[in-house]
Amino acid sequence: MISRFKISNFRSILDMTVDFCFAEGKAPNGYNAWDTWPFIETGDKTRLIPCLALFGANASGKTNIIRAMYVCQQAATNKAIDHYEPNKLHYDRKTTLFELTIHLDGHVYVYMIEYNGTEILREELTKGGKSLYAVNQLKGAFSELVRTDLYNAHKLQAIIDVECSDGAGHQTVSFLSRIGKQYQGLNRDLQMMFSYIESGILVYPNN
Repeated sequence: MISRFKISNFRSILDMTVDFCFAEGKAPNGYNAWDTWPFIETGDKTRLIPCLALFGANASGKTNIIRAMYVCQQAATNKAIDHYEPNKLHYDRKTTLFELTIHLDGHVYVYMIEYNGTEILREELTKGGKSLYAVNQLKGAFSELVRTDLYNAHKLQAIIDVECSDGAGHQTVSFLSRIGKQYQGLNRDLQMMFSYIESGILVYPNN
């Protein structure tokens, strides 16, 4: 489940974090006997809310939060630069950044992608606070959990250079999407995160 969604420079949103965690310090008395629980236990003392409502005045940006979730999904699983929708009032902000914190299989994963209309500038996936891989300006760094004898750091970098770039020095496709679609057996963590972001996040309507 998603526990946190960070949005930076997207449409009317400059900086926002949507928190899906149960914010109360103490659980309601007798909640174990309720037909519907107010939160979901994750196993690491984090309580996630099963339902979140967004409310506010017309044209206050509610739809942009939902749209941001869809665009984040598309940036992570398809071609990011096709979904560049920055805030047009702040010309000093040149990039859009999304960050998803997701609880899966008893672990906490954080996926981050930062891009503009030309290229992906940064991309990283962490597990339990430790980086599984990071790509910065087309330069990849891969943990021992991702590297294998067959796919060492040099081979993984070649995937970025050949399959994630436009050939002109720009990363245009996320490393996560390339691994998730073409190298499903390489790493369980990467495949699980790709599958969750691609199929576990549903936005209706997406426009």
